[in-house]
Amino acid sequence: MKDNNIKNRCYFKVLICYIACTCLFINITANAQSKRNVDAKISFKIYLDKATQEDTLTMVVGDNMLSHLAAGGRTIGKRSFKRTLNNNGYFLFQIPVNSSHGYFQLIKNRRLGENSNSNIIYVNELQLWEAGDDLTVRMFFQEDQLGANSNATYSGIGSVKYNLANEFNHFNYHPNALDKTRSLEKFNGNILQYDAFDQLTPETVEKLKLLEQYRSKLTPLSYNVLKANEIYKSVSGYFTFILSYIRSEGFKSLNKETKETFNKRFVNSYDAMTNYGIDGRYLASSLAYINMLLGKLRIESALNTGSDSPEWIFNATTKFPTTAEIKELLIMRQLFKSRVFSDEFSSNFDSAMSIVKKPEYLQYLQELQVRMPGRQFSEFKLTDVNGNIRSNYEFKGKIVLIDFWFTNCGHCEALYKEVLSEVEEHFKNNPSVIFLSVSIDKHLAVWKESLSKQIYAPLDGINFFTNGSGENHPIIQSNNIPGYPCLILLDQQQKMVSFNSESLREKDSLIKAIANLH
Repeated sequence: MKDNNIKNRCYFKVLICYIACTCLFINITANAQSKRNVDAKISFKIYLDKATQEDTLTMVVGDNMLSHLAAGGRTIGKRSFKRTLNNNGYFLFQIPVNSSHGYFQLIKNRRLGENSNSNIIYVNELQLWEAGDDLTVRMFFQEDQLGANSNATYSGIGSVKYNLANEFNHFNYHPNALDKTRSLEKFNGNILQYDAFDQLTPETVEKLKLLEQYRSKLTPLSYNVLKANEIYKSVSGYFTFILSYIRSEGFKSLNKETKETFNKRFVNSYDAMTNYGIDGRYLASSLAYINMLLGKLRIESALNTGSDSPEWIFNATTKFPTTAEIKELLIMRQLFKSRVFSDEFSSNFDSAMSIVKKPEYLQYLQELQVRMPGRQFSEFKLTDVNGNIRSNYEFKGKIVLIDFWFTNCGHCEALYKEVLSEVEEHFKNNPSVIFLSVSIDKHLAVWKESLSKQIYAPLDGINFFTNGSGENHPIIQSNNIPGYPCLILLDQQQKMVSFNSESLREKDSLIKAIANLH
């Protein structure tokens, strides 16, 4: 009995020691993890071929997934770091990060194309980074008038995913005879005639084989995200053909049953149930996957409403059967980057505020209140064709439609030709209605030449220039302009009536919206 008591006391002491050691280990690990998160960074030593002291490289780092899903003119969750060539012949970036991963892009000052609207050029496509990446990059870069062509090799911690992404971008695929018979070169968008439309292309299959060879050298995150990005980047390329077919007379002539079959086939397309075996935990980190989902919703909207209705698409994102993280991204991207917005924007905003939980996303949503009907539009200073500094407040007491555009914007040209020119003609004898054209062109000469062609705005109209500031002008930034063209309708007190909504994009509904303000 005495021996048993001694033995029990020994077990108890061992148990106490074990618990104490475990608690100490957890505490040390937690402190180390906390320190790692605080000190986390990504490091790049970039050797750029033929770089000079005049060159500047800028690394734009996204702090969250929304950073690169939101509109190009916005700086949501993005940080920019500029570097010049150092004495050792490279550009050094050591950037602190607050998350485990994200995307980045390199931007360089433009040497060619002086008349371009942009004085910068993108050196690489968006690339996935992971905290702790420490790389030496040798980049070969050739600029031309239209853009840039770059190739790179990476070495160091995390280099495998970068070299694979670079290899995918320059993949040299030679299809055999069988592959050619499976190609979609003659695909007209009718998915019922080509059941293989959502199968992986032979080139994508070859890329995935290469990815598998390096799987053991990749983190689960980078493997699954690279796989998702390659798959969904390739399949979503056919959406344009499908949408065009849905809008054609050929589709409209189909009977109801065939249309329903078409709809069901599309909804279940692109392996909607299993996502090609990609681990679902990482899909929210794939830009291509999120963009693919919204592309599908756009087509489903056309199938259900006859158009890619922003109202239908937004409602669909709120009900989409997916994870909370992906649903938030779908909602946020639709609100921030949709080319056209719903006439029920206030209702959409309230719904988003009730669903979205991520603190930084809620903060971004607050910025969208500038689009709310009834909001007082601020005063801005702009330059007219004669070089005079003008104010939009000159037009208080009148109904004002503002059209934001830039040279070589195809949608801007189409909107003016098909809608705005005719609406302006309708109200040409009504002095209480003002049509205000605002260009974000970088160069004055480019702007004036475009005006002379009268394909974006009338030469004799009220045309303003953002003084070379482009998208950085306060009128763009403070009003959260998401893309171009963008229309804003103001009442006589310069208060918001409608922000780039569907009703402003159609001739008859725009005329009605303006007439209702008299």
